[in-house]
Amino acid sequence: MGLWRFDHVADTSALISYWHRLPAESPAVRRLNLAALRDDVRAGLRPPDALVTVILGDIDDEIVLAGTRAYLEGCVSSPTGKRAATVDAAVEWVRRGLALNRGAVFAALLATAMPSYSSVSRRCA
Repeated sequence: MGLWRFDHVADTSALISYWHRLPAESPAVRRLNLAALRDDVRAGLRPPDALVTVILGDIDDEIVLAGTRAYLEGCVSSPTGKRAATVDAAVEWVRRGLALNRGAVFAALLATAMPSYSSVSRRCA
């Protein structure tokens, strides 16, 4: 489990599949799906990277915020280098415009209190 890197084939396919389901799934259903995925990540059944499709592909503030927080929290017990790499990945999603809802990703970065506000805001600029 290293720093998340965009796999052009796998991640593009996963995002396209997710976007195809968006019109058919209400935000309430997507929140339930996220809760189940988040529980799997917390239980160690899935890696935090399993949340990336939801984080990058959804537009709902609550879903993206919760997904990003779960992704960041999934590395709390990891070594310091892994925690820093996880924050770096989330910062890149904002900086490079990879997440559809960059505001929610940025809010999650601030809410986790892992990096300082000034550090995050400078890196996202």
